[in-house]
Amino acid sequence: MSKPQLSVPAGFPILLEEIKARIRLAQTRAMQSVNAELVQVYWDIGRMIEVRQQEEGWGAGVIPKLARELRNDMPEIKGFSERNIKRMLAFYRAYLAPAAFSPQPVAKLSQPAAKSDRSVIVPQPVAQLLRGEKVPQAVIMASSDAASRTRSRSRRAGCTRAPGAACRRARA
Repeated sequence: MSKPQLSVPAGFPILLEEIKARIRLAQTRAMQSVNAELVQVYWDIGRMIEVRQQEEGWGAGVIPKLARELRNDMPEIKGFSERNIKRMLAFYRAYLAPAAFSPQPVAKLSQPAAKSDRSVIVPQPVAQLLRGEKVPQAVIMASSDAASRTRSRSRRAGCTRAPGAACRRARA
């Protein structure tokens, strides 16, 4: 006896694609989180070594010993060779503040919902500002062409002023 074939509802293929897309999105986010954490760990290891070298006068000779001890104590973990630890220290020295290499807050916002899923509410960056917090504004610099046009107009209007000073009409 063979099993009877189950009929597939009309929206099933769409649901299947949405679920697969959501699984892929979760996998991508998980990888991004792991990578971000590893970058933070490497920076922090570089910071810890730098602090000890500055405060306690440790020399570069501590790095080979650290690499050896880490390899002996944690043989299953790779990536902490002498060369890599030196790179972690250089990474810290190149980027003294984590904000220099971390993504901006807007980049950390969740991805918009799929087109078919209208029930998910995605917070907007403006909604995440604290009450009374000021938003930095862009500053538009005048190009040299615009500045020279302004000077030409001022001269035609009879303005005698030094650059940057208020306009005063020339007295006849």
